[in-house]
Amino acid sequence: MAYLSRVGGHIPLEGYLSKEISKNSKSDKKKKTGVFAYKPKITSTFAPRNNLVDIETMTITFANQKGGVGKTSLLILFSHYLSALRKDKILMIDADHQRSLLNQRKVDQENFPDCDFGGDIIELNLEEPSVVGEFMEELRGETEPVLIDAPGNLTEPGLIQVLAYSDVIVVPYQYENKVLESSGTFISVIAQLREKLEISPKLFFVPNRIKTGVGLKNEKSHWAEIDEIFARHGTVTPLVKDLVCFSRVNTITITKEQSEQTKNCFDLIYTKVCLEK
Repeated sequence: MAYLSRVGGHIPLEGYLSKEISKNSKSDKKKKTGVFAYKPKITSTFAPRNNLVDIETMTITFANQKGGVGKTSLLILFSHYLSALRKDKILMIDADHQRSLLNQRKVDQENFPDCDFGGDIIELNLEEPSVVGEFMEELRGETEPVLIDAPGNLTEPGLIQVLAYSDVIVVPYQYENKVLESSGTFISVIAQLREKLEISPKLFFVPNRIKTGVGLKNEKSHWAEIDEIFARHGTVTPLVKDLVCFSRVNTITITKEQSEQTKNCFDLIYTKVCLEK
């Protein structure tokens, strides 16, 4: 399978999200222009998984084109959520070259040497797409949920394979122009994967690290329109607030406050994945 060509530049917000908004806004008279900058080169060699799968054997990837949106922390919190439901450990895979997930585990091992950890973490190098594809195929034989922390860069060679083999893709985002631009790029790539490879991963958009007490009336109206656009491509979850407690996320356990503040978001994902097949 070929992978993403390295095309420079980025997508202006009006190139996708604002262009979509203008279709439904009579008051917006400004002409919207722009196209997606990243075009994945995809062949049809991938064999989609057509049968329904349970969450016990699902591959759930946390990804976005933009880094710094809290996907690693969200993955760790979701691993605790699933572990509590299943009464078992979760397999986590760090595919981000920054290795934030693995680094967090190392810190936790130093700080809590006698604690039992909530699942194994495996490092995945994305440099060889064919090797990544084989690895992802092997994951389909796992008997436990697999959570993948993907890099915040769509030009990573093996990322297309990771996304193509994912049953669920969780996309954290924030209401900032650069993040929204990147999210628009990411949506286009997933749309192309769906078309070319005939896959149908469930897509969840998570407003993450949101400061609820900020934003003018017109800004909040714009954010609501953004949510509506994302909802056309997947499910927009309840937001996760920007709270101090999320600066203390670790791979050992989840606090009561962290659990309460992510419950509505994770409950919706779990319900959609498990009960609405």
